[in-house]
Amino acid sequence: MECLRKPDLLSFDGNVAENWRHFQTEFDIYIEAAHGNTNDRTRSYILLNLAGREAIEKAKTFTNASEVKNNDGDVIQDAENPESVAVLKAKFRELCDPLTNVIIERHRFNTRFQGESEPVQSFITSLKIMADTCEFAALKDSLIRDRIVCGLRSDSLRKRLLKEKDSTLYKAVQM
Repeated sequence: MECLRKPDLLSFDGNVAENWRHFQTEFDIYIEAAHGNTNDRTRSYILLNLAGREAIEKAKTFTNASEVKNNDGDVIQDAENPESVAVLKAKFRELCDPLTNVIIERHRFNTRFQGESEPVQSFITSLKIMADTCEFAALKDSLIRDRIVCGLRSDSLRKRLLKEKDSTLYKAVQM
């Protein structure tokens, strides 16, 4: 795995939101390629290690939500695990891009259509990148698939996608 390039340190200078976005993308690629079977706790430590000393110091200041129960004692929100890579990413996203407005990001996503001379693959890639800031969670792939169907210029391709029963994002991209 030494042939893989590790992400550059996370920089807190300049456009920090863009720096985080690039770091996270490179981290995701690196972690899947080099540590695909690694557990979540280890992945979170790899993230901190690759992000660098300044990021580690900032991570020490993160506060994590506690478990929330309703009046009956049922858990309605789990506690945030500080050793979860998803929690760490969310905390860094909040730190680096505190002004992200999910409603605006979802509006941009939901009103995105394929451009006049834009290749389909470029349109799909754009949707995937946009979806990263929309906080779609488990629905992310299906919402990207739906936006592909709605935003395509080609009526014939849209009809083919709509005929597909139990379509997934992967199937839509392959078509």
